[in-house]
Amino acid sequence: MNLTTPASPSSRRKRLRTDPYRLFFPLGVLLGWWGVGQWLLFSLQLGGGYRVAFHATAQVQGFLGCFIAGFLFTFIPRRTMTPPPQLWQLVVVAACSGLLCVFAWGEKLALAQGLWLLQLGVLLQFVISRAMMMKKPLSTPASLTFIPLGLACGVAGALLTMVPQFHDLGRALLSEGMTAALVMGIGAMLVPVITRAQPPAPSTAWERITQAALGVVFVSSFVMQAQQLASPRVAYALRLLVTAVVLVRGARLWVRPTEPGLNRWVVWAAAWCLPLGYSMLLAIPAQRSAGLHVIFLGAFGLLAMAVGQHIIAAHAGHTGWLAKSTPATAAVAGFAGLAMVARVSMAFDIDHALVWMTCASLAFVAAGCAWLVGMAPLLRRGVG
Repeated sequence: MNLTTPASPSSRRKRLRTDPYRLFFPLGVLLGWWGVGQWLLFSLQLGGGYRVAFHATAQVQGFLGCFIAGFLFTFIPRRTMTPPPQLWQLVVVAACSGLLCVFAWGEKLALAQGLWLLQLGVLLQFVISRAMMMKKPLSTPASLTFIPLGLACGVAGALLTMVPQFHDLGRALLSEGMTAALVMGIGAMLVPVITRAQPPAPSTAWERITQAALGVVFVSSFVMQAQQLASPRVAYALRLLVTAVVLVRGARLWVRPTEPGLNRWVVWAAAWCLPLGYSMLLAIPAQRSAGLHVIFLGAFGLLAMAVGQHIIAAHAGHTGWLAKSTPATAAVAGFAGLAMVARVSMAFDIDHALVWMTCASLAFVAAGCAWLVGMAPLLRRGVG
């Protein structure tokens, strides 16, 4: 007879602090379902309303925001060799993620952005405090400059959306600039580690200066476009240039994965969606929605879920899973890819927009289901 002793509340709290992704990654998937669920109801004419602001808030600040928080709360302590986050920090950030979606649903956008600023404030305080605790500062990749840049875009974007004359600039920085900067900064370091087991090389002072200059160019492209100081094509060309240098060159994306496991190929393919999306925007700026959804669903959504899977498996000590090609991983990639294709098709085939919207929404929900089914056994390890 095999008896197991349930984990005590204190041990569960400790596990949550050391593995915060256990809370934030599943919560992100659930908020993502809510964000696209209203489109599904709308396209099937079952109600739900046409809530554009809520959709953007739930997907970027809810779904992606949870994956960003889960990653930073997990990665930073291990990178800096400092204590894990406090329980109150996890509770505040998780509560803000859910409540901001509630307020966005009720069209109380100012309150939603206030909670977002509180969430980012806790994250920034955590990152800065852990950096200051480091006894032996590590030589970090220059691309990590884009992490504080991305968080700054999130703060500035939320504040600017409350100012009518700068609303468009704020929305662009919040919905696109923040996550694109984080994808470049984190991706340039993690993609080679995940796909080829190549640790990041130490950076030189010149490389850090170059990355900072590229960050200025990246943010300036949003200012120029929103304030009509340059054509959209010029702005997209600048973003593509920054992406090519920081992510494609930094991660050497042209080198295919050499480590075994399907999820490594998913990470690699999803990373390519960022330059692909900006290339589409540069080629056909009139179809802005199509190019942006290659970025949102591919480079942001699929990459978040794929990197999340790698983090969960690695921290669960399940190295065997990383080398496998599981049906759940194939389903996540397949459904997310279908969602991206359907959403892009929606922009080109207006006459059947509701059909494409239904397909895209269903596929994204299915990708989340496959992710939860595949990750549930690993997330339960060491909890019960």
